[in-house]
Amino acid sequence: MVGPFDLPAKYVAAGALFPSGRVLLWGESRHHWLRIFRLLPFFPLINQSVKWAVFDAAKGPTDADLETPAELQARVVNRGEYEGEPSDPRSNVWCAGNAFLPDGTLLVVGGDAWERSAPDRIDPRLTLARTVTIRGHAVRFARAADMNQPRWYPGLVQLPDGRMLASFGIARNLEAYDPVARAWSLGPSTTSIDPMGLVDDYPWTFVMPDGTVLMAGAWGHEAYRYDPAGGSVSRTSDRVGEEHPHGGGAVLLAPAQEGKILVLGGGTHEGGMTNKVERYDFSAGQWSAMPPMRDARHHFGVAVLPTGTVFVAGGGGGRFHPGEGVGERTELFDPDRQAWTPGPPLTAPRGYHEVTLLLPDASLLVAGEWPTAEVYYPAYFFRGPRPVLRCAPEGIGYAAPFSVDVVEQPGDPVDRVVAVRQGAMTHSYNFDQRIVALAFSRGGPGELTVTGPASPNHAPPGYYLLFAISRAGLPSRGSWVRIA
Repeated sequence: MVGPFDLPAKYVAAGALFPSGRVLLWGESRHHWLRIFRLLPFFPLINQSVKWAVFDAAKGPTDADLETPAELQARVVNRGEYEGEPSDPRSNVWCAGNAFLPDGTLLVVGGDAWERSAPDRIDPRLTLARTVTIRGHAVRFARAADMNQPRWYPGLVQLPDGRMLASFGIARNLEAYDPVARAWSLGPSTTSIDPMGLVDDYPWTFVMPDGTVLMAGAWGHEAYRYDPAGGSVSRTSDRVGEEHPHGGGAVLLAPAQEGKILVLGGGTHEGGMTNKVERYDFSAGQWSAMPPMRDARHHFGVAVLPTGTVFVAGGGGGRFHPGEGVGERTELFDPDRQAWTPGPPLTAPRGYHEVTLLLPDASLLVAGEWPTAEVYYPAYFFRGPRPVLRCAPEGIGYAAPFSVDVVEQPGDPVDRVVAVRQGAMTHSYNFDQRIVALAFSRGGPGELTVTGPASPNHAPPGYYLLFAISRAGLPSRGSWVRIA
């Protein structure tokens, strides 16, 4: 780990990597304590703003030539404050869902506001949606079309046809946003299959290889399948792990074509934490227990490296904030060997709103809980020269061939090419990241002919980082491509 370096917000709530290579991080408002204690409804004239910062990840070190904390600090290129919508000064992007549209614009839905007459009920004005763009270092929040239902802690995932599916978050209907029509359409009700709202808080939603969406978490065993083509929601096989995985993490394992989901950790009914891990296998349609993490943890960061290794960092000890010891510990999971190994310690304990994002140079940005961030450089930065990817196209089509040039190291040829979707994360859940394996053949020295994803079911349209990975497991620096 290299760091820490300073950020303007203490409680970093969310982060997203834009195709420009800039990372937007946001969190802690000036009146954060009013939100925490549900007092904001009693102060209607107070603006519930959020602070944000831009970290420039477009550049980065190669191999073992790592940057210093001061050099990382210099890459925080802008900071500011989002004041919310003038029509509703209490609305904000804290506790919202965020995922990328096909054109690289970030869609942020819902948020955090509460009724004055009933402080335990979300404000009906949380139908608000916003788009976020970055031009250079400038950040722009803009109002998008309102949703049909208010949402707090919602799920958000892009469908294969480019629409964005908003789910749960206290609301009782699914709905989809069409970025071309710039409008929402109300989908099926989830009341009949989930009357108690057991999947409500930041549901884990993943597009499966057949184009359906698997939805699971956060309070029970139940899991559901949504069919966008038929518009139906049905119950699928139940999870086998803890009944109360709230605060746990979930990732789509590589390659996305296999439809395997890893669910990790979380809370228990007794108020503790668990280290249990389970996996959903699309081909079998079943969940199965996996080797547990070394540490019990909830409200932690989790991401998948281009090589397929899963990285887990930090975690809560109390209800929300990082626990002593585990909040600074990391570990890595090798899906092929099904084994956990310890990772390097964090520079500060992190939990709850932690952000862990893959960067273009194949490092990970870790932030949250404290007004600092740090960068994790995996072992492949220290194992010799990595492949160098050159001349990648800006856009690629489905099942269409394209050419790339790669500089390979003697005795360590490239044996994998993958496309990794840009990440958008909050509350231990990355709404967007998926790793798609791409077939390739060889031409002349350093010449590869790569075939685009077979289907948008495997890679919904949008921006991805293209990595070439050597036989020794060393990834190149990623090159941005748009899949359409």
